[in-house]
Amino acid sequence: NEQLTSGITNRKKIEQAQKEFVSNVSHEIKTPISIISGYAEGIKQGLATTDEEREEFCDIIIDECQRMTDIVVELLSLSKLENGTVELDYSNFNINELCEIIISKFKLKCQNAHINMILKADKTFEVRADYNEIEKVLINYFQNAYKHVIDNGTISFILKEEGEYVYIGVN
Repeated sequence: NEQLTSGITNRKKIEQAQKEFVSNVSHEIKTPISIISGYAEGIKQGLATTDEEREEFCDIIIDECQRMTDIVVELLSLSKLENGTVELDYSNFNINELCEIIISKFKLKCQNAHINMILKADKTFEVRADYNEIEKVLINYFQNAYKHVIDNGTISFILKEEGEYVYIGVN
């Protein structure tokens, strides 16, 4: 009887967590959609009167489309993880180089916002992991840091060795 009660309680908790997750995702997707709609409407109504304003409106629309794409990709990844269908492709690679690649991808965006990006590492680290999955995680770290850094601020990728592991932080 206790096991049955415990199982029902756990199932209710899982169902509640799923409802909250769907609610959060719905909210996350609604925001970029409303921003895109507003800026597209603004362009249509001629609110952007100069080339610079039109470019700014379009850049915002593009950024929000990318945000929605990121949300969908994240959902698909979570679904694959939940279903156990993720197959990791392990390889050995230099994690410092991957961090440098990510820094270079966002260099222009950071320059435009007067944000510095640096890599802090005591040495070069070779790791064994799924390169593409680690890249996604690091990009997500960067995007979160970018949202919270102020102009003239710095985003640092920090690599540290602890025992047999390499820890990556974004500050």
